[in-house]
Amino acid sequence: METSNKTNKAYKKNQLGSFTQLEKPLYSDNKFEKEKGAEKEKEKEKQNEKQNKEVKGKNTESQDYPNQEQKYESSDYEDLDLYTLNQDSQSDCETSSSFDEDPDFSEEQGSSQDLTTDIVNHQNDDSEHEWENNRNTSCRFVFLHQLLYQSLTTLWVKNDEESKLQNIILGTNLINKNHLIFATYKLDQKKRGIIQIGPRNKKILKMESVKHESEVNRVRINPNKKTILATKAGNGLIYIYSTENSDYKQVLSCRGHSKEGYGISWNKYLNGYLLSGSYDSRICIWDLSKIESKSQNPILVFDHHNKDVEDVQWHPFNANVFGSVADDKSLKLFDIRNSKPHVDIVAHYGEVNSLAFQPTNENFLITASSDHMIRMWDLRKMNKHLHTFISHKDKVYKVEWNPHYPTFFASSGDDKRINVWNVDKIGDEKRGGGKPNKPTELIFTNYGHKNVIRDFSWSPNIPCTISSIDDNYFNQIWKIKKKYFFSENYPISEDELDF
Repeated sequence: METSNKTNKAYKKNQLGSFTQLEKPLYSDNKFEKEKGAEKEKEKEKQNEKQNKEVKGKNTESQDYPNQEQKYESSDYEDLDLYTLNQDSQSDCETSSSFDEDPDFSEEQGSSQDLTTDIVNHQNDDSEHEWENNRNTSCRFVFLHQLLYQSLTTLWVKNDEESKLQNIILGTNLINKNHLIFATYKLDQKKRGIIQIGPRNKKILKMESVKHESEVNRVRINPNKKTILATKAGNGLIYIYSTENSDYKQVLSCRGHSKEGYGISWNKYLNGYLLSGSYDSRICIWDLSKIESKSQNPILVFDHHNKDVEDVQWHPFNANVFGSVADDKSLKLFDIRNSKPHVDIVAHYGEVNSLAFQPTNENFLITASSDHMIRMWDLRKMNKHLHTFISHKDKVYKVEWNPHYPTFFASSGDDKRINVWNVDKIGDEKRGGGKPNKPTELIFTNYGHKNVIRDFSWSPNIPCTISSIDDNYFNQIWKIKKKYFFSENYPISEDELDF
């Protein structure tokens, strides 16, 4: 669960675009006072050394990153500066926590010994070093763009695969003066290797922005009308924007939630039906095909979760069915013609953060959890999950199916990695080049992020390509070589393999 920690501290902007807390310096023209101050500093250092010796060897509890999230205040946002020139400023922030220390995990809830053993076996490999050595051979290209401000969302806009101009929607996460950002990147697919994005190499053609009330948590485009998009805001409201003729403007807001959240989904069959889940444990549905005022109230409300609702999604084949997951560890399936869920199960040992229906098969869905696991479900038999995907070393926040190769999906979370999986590989012989515990269905891992990954989005235009955003303000745009997607179901010509 992601929470806000807004403070009234003063911040100053450094060269990298982040903010550091201002400390008031103590100055004195009196020599005696300076010497006295120096003595006090030495005494403090001795006391600190003594305290460090006393606590040495004791274990300290790791803090969950989402509870430590800080939203920084911008002193001047009138001239929106969206990127910095220094692209080599990533810091190795360690934010992982032990699976065994997860308070929501208990062996009494299920057979967990084998799962824990599998995860521990993954923690001692050299995968991060392998990524540094092999990313040029595993990725066709990696574009690196460091934003000036943190974004919690990234969404690829559908256009033409052959076009070099690709549009990605981002947002800001500030205390005030927030913006929705429309970025146009010039991505030459013939390029190879690591490409820094900045004003000097002209890979960013446009960075247009429009004011947004409160933080931008998520963005979703209406599948029935591409010029209409919805944003999930930090103040609990949902804002509807029109982008027609590149005239970006807010047209209305949707009320119904008392807290912020991240779950939002458009219905592709019922025009204007918008689904939302938030941290008030509530699920709301609006019908925006009939706009009566600039502030819309929901037509349906569901209050069946008893903790924060993390994600919601409409079923891709049934217009009346949607799913929801929450911090109460449950997965629920609803039909909007009934007031109660027709499926209500405990899906994981920990908080359930994301769900995704399989886009080409009406019977399957996957869920991601704070218990570090991803599970696959068959809607025809929900009493037990079909399969558990294990590789992440920390909480998993998002799962999303590949729009071009529908047996593949990606996952991301607190362990700063993005995994790509192929469900067709479930049950195959173990492989992994001397790593017997590597799951057969795990085909690729991006270790390139140096901080928590907030969101990612598969490109609907360029196959095997992802945009991912992290807390170092980096937006990475990367394409996996097609050889990783080769299978009997998806034959690829020799020219496309990119060995």
